[in-house]
Amino acid sequence: MIERVKKQAPTAAPKRKRSPVKDPGGSPEARRMAAMILEVWAGVRTPTDAAAALGVSQPRFYQLEQRAVGTLVAACEPRPRGPGASPQRQVRALEKQLAVSRRDCARLQALVRTSQRTIGLPVAPPPAKPPGGKRRSRRPTARALRLAKALGSSGGSSGEGVERPPEPAVGAAAGGTVAKGDAS
Repeated sequence: MIERVKKQAPTAAPKRKRSPVKDPGGSPEARRMAAMILEVWAGVRTPTDAAAALGVSQPRFYQLEQRAVGTLVAACEPRPRGPGASPQRQVRALEKQLAVSRRDCARLQALVRTSQRTIGLPVAPPPAKPPGGKRRSRRPTARALRLAKALGSSGGSSGEGVERPPEPAVGAAAGGTVAKGDAS
């Protein structure tokens, strides 16, 4: 009862299906320029033909080509591994750090209280509340109003802190000039 195994013909490795080219996006004009530049690089068109097809001068086409090369080189730069830094991640890290700091603070406060009891120091009384219960809230004052009051320009009646110019001479007040020695 020997089973015979049929020899199978060697089969070729299964062909991989190529994934379709991803849509790079961009405006139709940008896609058209990119296609022309790639055709020039592939040798299908000359730079003069591509510039004419795009409706630009040949020097402008060369500028576009240089910009495309620069962008290609920048895109080929190695990227850092792992997820990039984001504001949300920084906020979470700072919140963790804050929680650790609060736990450390509470632990140190408990340690201080324990050491004070061990040494025999009296417990510090809590801060006293002001008499009368509630504290009266102060009315907010704009800084500009306080400065104007200090300068005496609000109403002009106080005059404190304001240096006034000297009074003009009697003759000068009337519009004439008074010469020395001429007091008539």
